[in-house]
Amino acid sequence: MISQKAVDLLVEMSAPFVEDAIRLLLRRGIPTTSLFQFPTRNELLVVEEKFLRLEADIDFPVAYYYSPVAPKLRSSP
Repeated sequence: MISQKAVDLLVEMSAPFVEDAIRLLLRRGIPTTSLFQFPTRNELLVVEEKFLRLEADIDFPVAYYYSPVAPKLRSSP
């Protein structure tokens, strides 16, 4: 079994690589909205200590409109 100190060291050593990978992903123009199945705006991805935090505004009217449970609107002739 690996000790907690060893795990912490591995996480600390890999964090800069994860941060660089995330920056590269976002810099190449892949919007974070493509990572999810609902539309978002104002995305903010932050690397903090040992976790990632994604903050975003979800566009609920658009998400509801495209939802399979939403009633389908009929166009009038």
